[in-house]
Amino acid sequence: MKRLYAILSALVLVLAVTASPVFRVTKTVRQSDGKMLTVTRSGANHLLYYQTDDGMPVFPNSKGDYCYAEFDADGNVCAGTMVAHESADRTPMEQTAARKLSEAFWTHVAMRHKTRYGVGTPDLASVSCKGNVKVPVILAEFADIAFQPGNDIARFDRHFNATNYKDEGGAGSVRDYFIAQSKGQFRPQFDVVAKVRVSRNHDYYGANSGGDDKNPTVYMAEAVDSATAKGVNFAPYKNSKGEVMVIVIFPGHGEQVSGSEETLWAAYYWSMYHTSKAGIKFTAGLVMDELADYGAGE
Repeated sequence: MKRLYAILSALVLVLAVTASPVFRVTKTVRQSDGKMLTVTRSGANHLLYYQTDDGMPVFPNSKGDYCYAEFDADGNVCAGTMVAHESADRTPMEQTAARKLSEAFWTHVAMRHKTRYGVGTPDLASVSCKGNVKVPVILAEFADIAFQPGNDIARFDRHFNATNYKDEGGAGSVRDYFIAQSKGQFRPQFDVVAKVRVSRNHDYYGANSGGDDKNPTVYMAEAVDSATAKGVNFAPYKNSKGEVMVIVIFPGHGEQVSGSEETLWAAYYWSMYHTSKAGIKFTAGLVMDELADYGAGE
């Protein structure tokens, strides 16, 4: 059920034009000075950080201490130099510094959001929001990470399309959900067209730079070309503009769940801009994790 919920969440993001939120986990840690600190994993849109009980953003340093969070020169969240404490344990000097760092952090987040995301319209959508719509799905393993046994084309086809899907406590498939929510007006068919392997290790595509994954669209383009080489014909999936939106599923957990900066973050990219060897134009893509279990990661 957790995986099905996460698949639905990721697909709904196609309409919101954004990236998956992190799975929120609250835990209490012991800092190196012996003080206890409660933090909650937070974030979305390729940003992962933690917050104290009173909302101060923090991030762990290389020693495991949670410090007040900042952004480095490349735009990635990082730990500052000041070790964080519960509000009751802060000195007046620390309280003032924490407040200033927090204000700077949220200002940066707000500016980042404004410059990266806008509001779409149905005319700009990658797929029609009404009628019978077919969307191709590719399972694409990394050079160094494969899918878990049993997570094959047949299993993902059931997740996406089976009527009254009940596996893992499900209450319907992804297709069932959208048909029910649209009262029958949107009837998608998700065709799991191929299982392929891309050329590089997972960190080539998922390692962070400037707060984003380095090569997510390269990963999708390789998956498309590998599927095309296997004989997949993407022409039936063209939208009214003659373009295709593709879903590519990668092995393991996404960064939004695991916290690992070396893997991909499940997200929708409306600027894929890849032309396959067969001449088909792919202008948008959704990458999402195989396990998609928002109850894991901590």
